[in-house]
Amino acid sequence: MKGLLKKISILTLAFALFMPIFVNASETSGFTAMSLEDALKEEEIEYNFTHTDNANQVVIYLFRGKGCGYCHKFLEYAANTLMKDYNDKIRFVTYEVWYNENNGLLYQGIAEMLGASADGVPFIVIGDQYFTGYSESMNSQITAQIENEYNSSTRYDALEAYSEYVSKKEASAKNANKVDLSDAIIWNFLFTTASTIIILVFVNNKFNKLTGVKKDEDDEDEYDEPELEEKPKPKTKAKAKSKK
Repeated sequence: MKGLLKKISILTLAFALFMPIFVNASETSGFTAMSLEDALKEEEIEYNFTHTDNANQVVIYLFRGKGCGYCHKFLEYAANTLMKDYNDKIRFVTYEVWYNENNGLLYQGIAEMLGASADGVPFIVIGDQYFTGYSESMNSQITAQIENEYNSSTRYDALEAYSEYVSKKEASAKNANKVDLSDAIIWNFLFTTASTIIILVFVNNKFNKLTGVKKDEDDEDEYDEPELEEKPKPKTKAKAKSKK
């Protein structure tokens, strides 16, 4: 009996240990952002502009790889053209993703949120629009998006939107893994009841084997109907004469 109880305890503990464990998905520490000027210095690109950030500017998020040739070309375009034509309208926030793992995770998350594939750099985000890769043919699309976002009454900031996106995913995952207490109570009752029945059957069988008690046989006497004494039949007159 002790062995059986021990097994039941082990099974119960195993069930508890293998319950779904939710991991916090909103961990966002460790991201390393650079200004456009810092990125230009890292890539050894010369520039001759000065810039001051302000809250009214459109934020351009640039995910790049250190040493990436296409990223280098876009940085030159940003320094020599965009910062001259739109200096007071835009500001850059850049993330190096080839050598910074956390920045790479941020890139993948924002790309997923926007419905894009995180399979190449540069990845340029302006408002809710993104551009993958870079060629000079994209310049008109980039400037058009800058103007649209700057003149929009409702600005879209991808990083702020991503924070909300992660929070919703986390809440959804928690709800999916939440255990219904009523169901847990019912299953616990059924499990306890079944375990109790098994224990009782086990103990009863062991007891019967040890004591040698067998199932009682039917020892009741059979019921015999009482014998009836038959009434003698009257002799016929013919037989009575013969005796004479």
